Amino acid sequence: MFARIFSCFKGNKKTSPSGDLDLSVSTFMKEGAVMKLVLLGDTLSGKTSLLNRMQTNYFNSNLKPTVGVDFRKINISVRRHDVKVQAWDVSGKAHHKQIMNSYLANAATVIIAFDLTVKNALDELPAYLDDVNRCCPLARIIIAGAKCELINDRRVTRHEIDAFLDDNGIDKSHYLEVSAKDNCQVKELFCTAVASACRDDARHVAENKGNIIAYANRRNKLIASLDDYVKKIDGLQGGLTHGFRFFVTSQAKNRELNRNLAIAIRDALTYNDKTASELFSLVNPKRMIGSSQLRGVMSEVRLFLSQPKPRENSEGQYKI
Repeated sequence: MFARIFSCFKGNKKTSPSGDLDLSVSTFMKEGAVMKLVLLGDTLSGKTSLLNRMQTNYFNSNLKPTVGVDFRKINISVRRHDVKVQAWDVSGKAHHKQIMNSYLANAATVIIAFDLTVKNALDELPAYLDDVNRCCPLARIIIAGAKCELINDRRVTRHEIDAFLDDNGIDKSHYLEVSAKDNCQVKELFCTAVASACRDDARHVAENKGNIIAYANRRNKLIASLDDYVKKIDGLQGGLTHGFRFFVTSQAKNRELNRNLAIAIRDALTYNDKTASELFSLVNPKRMIGSSQLRGVMSEVRLFLSQPKPRENSEGQYKI
């Protein structure tokens, strides 16, 4: 049992002086972090042209429709912080919509584009909103009205757009009219999408700081209790007289198992709680014969690991 356990183990809001939320606490600002951004919209709505303009500052009028998904990496600056973004340009073709849900998983922000020159283009957007709300409900949604340079060909009015935004609970600041051809508000579109996700993440981190501290304190208390038990066993074994040691020989094996178990759980909790949960699933309570103290601590550990946890950092640890 313990070979399996040890092999398993190896494997208050922060604000700036201006009063705005400090985005530097966002996990997306940390070194090595990557934000997933997904572009949705019907075929020929201009998604790929917008992404090309953002990435290369170039417009190609002869682009072919995306097949499946196109993947890009871009860096976007938000308040002097570079955010690494994985941009997923998902095909709008109907026969590709069945795979769209897999690309939406874990998206932090989603841009839904529609063609301002197509009458009733807004009618297709609710289906995309449903996909986002089902697959990544915490993602920020930005609506982009594309091809705004074609003023004479426009078929969607601002009144219709405002009504759509109101009906779907989308803030008007999260709607932009853009043009990849004229490079109009393309950078603003992507910066708005990324900044909104960073802002939500920073707010979540700030609001959960108290929960993280309380959670860490409780975990540290359990680690200390397990450590005290190990020291007690070590002291007991070292202080036994020869005669009494012979008398308790029958309990020596259980005591050693209990000691090793306590060390394994203590060290796993110190490393991270996910590892502790995986390791604890291997624990056999029957191994804790004759140790009411260890059974009591393990009951607390079991309760601790079963309760909801605050948001973890990129290493899977709950540390400030």
